[in-house]
Amino acid sequence: MAKEKDIAEKTLESCDDVFADIVNAVVFGGREVVRPEDLTDAGTASQMKLGDGLLHEQERDTAKFWHDREIRLALWGLENMTEPERDLVLRAFSYDGAAYREQVNDRISARRMRRTPRPVYPAITIVLYFGTRRWTAPKTLRECLEVDIPAELLELLPDYRLHVVELARLTPEQIEAFRSDFFLPVFYLNNPESDPPGDRTICHVDATLKLMTAITGDSWYVSEGAELAAGEKEENVKMSNMFLRAEARGEARGISIGEARGISIGEARGKEERDRLRAEIAELRRRLAQKESGESSQYE
Repeated sequence: MAKEKDIAEKTLESCDDVFADIVNAVVFGGREVVRPEDLTDAGTASQMKLGDGLLHEQERDTAKFWHDREIRLALWGLENMTEPERDLVLRAFSYDGAAYREQVNDRISARRMRRTPRPVYPAITIVLYFGTRRWTAPKTLRECLEVDIPAELLELLPDYRLHVVELARLTPEQIEAFRSDFFLPVFYLNNPESDPPGDRTICHVDATLKLMTAITGDSWYVSEGAELAAGEKEENVKMSNMFLRAEARGEARGISIGEARGISIGEARGKEERDRLRAEIAELRRRLAQKESGESSQYE
């Protein structure tokens, strides 16, 4: 189930409109600063050399370059977490470090070829935390340190900071900042007993509802969405229509179950009543037989 959830998260977030929406919502307060058309896929895998002298591969969940025409403005990386991870700061630091190392290599190569190097751009990692309990793991490099060091040395240490978004603890205003399909899982995490408000549309039906199934463990999201999409013969599905259909189907199923249970209870009670009456009749017959037996003995 964990692997399916991981795949579902990556599949939806890889859509340019969803990726841009997530960045705009969590970084820019919902303002449309990053546009889907300004994004291109970035490689999620990078290599690093460890103590054994061998190259080891590390991989982000999702990553995209943000462009202004031919100029790269930033590398955005998304990491999905269900549980707090103590070493995530170090892992994210290595992802961003690999991105800067790649820029260094590109700049060296450009100078050797007498070309103008590409301008240096930032690598930014955002952690999307889907868990329901508080994030308790470190969020900064200094919080990860497990040895006592002099204050003077600590002042020399750049404090890499992890940007963790606790999706299940957003304010109503922060939830409304999501305009893409990602609104549905975010709304659910904060309002698990409520249907989403308004007349929002699901554009990436399969990817969105598979993520909802992975989060909730309820397969009706996929089956209901597929039926509705097929019935409307269009890609987009209205969230409100989907939940109304599910609610109607749930009510009908509830009535059917209730009727079946009523019949079952009635049959059970009828059987109990029949058994009681049969027992009473048997007892009366026994007493009558005893009485007749006593009267016969008196005349002998």
